[in-house]
Amino acid sequence: MELDLFKREKIRLLSFGIIVIVLLVILVFMVPVFTGKVIEPKIQRIILAENVVAVVSAPLYVAEEKGFWAEEGLSVEVMPFTSGKLSLDALLGEKADIASVAETPIMFASLKGGKFLIAGTISKEFYTIAARRDSEIRLASDIRNKKIATVKGSAGEYALSTFLNANNVGIFEIEFIPLDAQYFVPALSNKDIDGFVWVDPLIYYARQSLGENFIEFSVPEYTEYFNIVVRKDFLDKNPEAVRKFVKGLIQSEDFIKNNRNEAISIVSKKLAIREDDLDKIWDSLVFEIRLEQGFLKQIEDEAKWAIESGYAKDAEIPNFCEIIHTDTLRELKPESIAITCS
Repeated sequence: MELDLFKREKIRLLSFGIIVIVLLVILVFMVPVFTGKVIEPKIQRIILAENVVAVVSAPLYVAEEKGFWAEEGLSVEVMPFTSGKLSLDALLGEKADIASVAETPIMFASLKGGKFLIAGTISKEFYTIAARRDSEIRLASDIRNKKIATVKGSAGEYALSTFLNANNVGIFEIEFIPLDAQYFVPALSNKDIDGFVWVDPLIYYARQSLGENFIEFSVPEYTEYFNIVVRKDFLDKNPEAVRKFVKGLIQSEDFIKNNRNEAISIVSKKLAIREDDLDKIWDSLVFEIRLEQGFLKQIEDEAKWAIESGYAKDAEIPNFCEIIHTDTLRELKPESIAITCS
């Protein structure tokens, strides 16, 4: 008899517990209905150090403008810089979580043991030499004995090196002027320099400034890989936030492919370039988030150049595979992984 009473009491308590749980669940879902309040999802904040004067940053501009990151529950705060090198410096100084940067600053930072990971290449482009005709520059080889500027330690410097080699001009046959990118066009317009090495929109601005006195030379020997770099400690603590950030860039890539004119309009407003002028150079760039073998070869070649040029005399070429983060892109877009690391 006592055993039956014990069983009944146990069943009664269990039933009461189930009822309480059900009521709590109903209460959680019904509170917004009765109060009119909507329970908002938690917003994850990311600080992005971004090169804001580059057409290759288009996937970032579009993701922000179209709200792709916001849709993922991200609040992306942009720290604006005029070069990828400065963006990476902000990340290495722990002022930013993610940075947009070409492979050359990544290479230099890797030689110094920087703690970051490459989440993917988002675009590719070629560099250009912008120069003054009245500096007696008509041919590529005419830049001998001329003042040529670019950002020291940037992709522009490596592009200049490849251009000089291709045209049989020694680095000591020019006067190299290290200069921040924001000063290129004013310096060229004021005749403080004879030319500079960079990409659009600064090439565009120089063309607009000089008019018929403008001359340019392409640098087809070098392809810039523009990348997303993540601070290692941030990725370790916030893998989901990085996943959402990359997902927003994949949406941006699809938007650019399927909405060419609107994408050009967004970038045109961002960079103050006329849409018809931007349209002329748009197809020379590649907007696609991926990790490919060409990037690995490029950054290894640049590391050899840096050591041979005396920029990192005592350094050894690192295993760049160790700073490539494939997990996020492999999960979201596996077909974009075309890199082999041994």
